[in-house]
Parts: sequence; C-alpha cells; structure tokens
Amino acid sequence: MKLQPYRGKHSGPQVKQITHVHVPEPVSEIPTVIPQKSSRIRPLPLIIFLLLIIFLLFGLISPRFPVTERTEWICDDLPAAQARIRIVFVSDIHYGFCFSESRLDNLISQINSMYPDIVIFGGDYGNDIDSAIAFFNKLAEKTLHVRYKVLGVPGDTDTDHSEAQNKRLYDAMKNASVTPQQCRSSPDQ
Repeated sequence: MKLQPYRGKHSGPQVKQITHVHVPEPVSEIPTVIPQKSSRIRPLPLIIFLLLIIFLLFGLISPRFPVTERTEWICDDLPAAQARIRIVFVSDIHYGFCFSESRLDNLISQINSMYPDIVIFGGDYGNDIDSAIAFFNKLAEKTLHVRYKVLGVPGDTDTDHSEAQNKRLYDAMKNASVTPQQCRSSPDQ
C-alpha cells in the first residue's frame, strides 16, 4: 500500500478517481398540460350561419310561391254596372334568375283565372332595366284576358336609369299592351 502525504484538512482540492457515475434514467412521460380546443360547437356562430342560409334560401324560394289575396271593397258611389270590378294587382316580379318564362306562363294563367277587369303591375318587373324590358317583351307574346285595362307603375329598380333606358322600358310596356303610369312624389308634379 502506498501512502500519500498528509496535506491537512484544508490543504486544497483532493482528486478522486471516479469509476462510476450514476445518471438517472429519463422520464418517459412528463405530465404536461397542453391546452386543447374544445370539440364542442359554439352555438352563436352556428346560429348565425343557419340564419344566413335560411335568408339566402328564402330569397330563392319565395318568388316560386306567389301570395294571392282576395279583398273585397264595397263602394256605394259606383254605378250599378260597375259594382263588381275585379282588380288584380301584381308586384315585385323580378323577372330573370328566379322568375323564368314558365313561371310567367303560370302567373298569366293565375291572373286569367281571376277574370280581372283591371290588372295593375306594381313595379320591380326585373332586377335591372334589361330584365324589366325582357319581362314586357315576353309578356307581349302572351295573352292576358282583361276586361278594361292593364296598367304598369314602374318601381325603383325599373326607372332609376337614363331617359333613353326609361323610354325603352315604356316602349316595351306599350308593346305588351300595358299603359305605363308615372310615379309622382307630390301632387304638384
């Protein structure tokens, strides 16, 4: 055995030979908290989405089911020969994408089945001036059975254009035997 000289208690670092080092094994699963998105569907976005779909579908479906309402007015001031005048009022046709020529045929059949004395078209014949003119061009090819007169009062989508385009619309109305009526905003005009 070999002795080493004594250096004292505080004589400096002592060197030890390390023959074995214990390294702890890595932990295979470290418990961590990872925030995860909820798989639950939030009701507000879903409700908004469904309302949007219903709104869009209503715009495409509602023109396919016209509303017919019968109203009877009694007026004692009319002569006996005109005591029972039938007036048919039709508006917001929006001829074009949702209102095809076959639907126009159905509308004319429905109007004719009411045996009207007067028919009034109340405006918004198309989605723009061109579809409004196309509506009256197609109407000219059809037959409305009306006792007295067919009147047309253009709506805002029909007449908010140049004078030349409005004239084209009025000419198409006259060609379809519809008497154009001009809207006035006050009695002075």
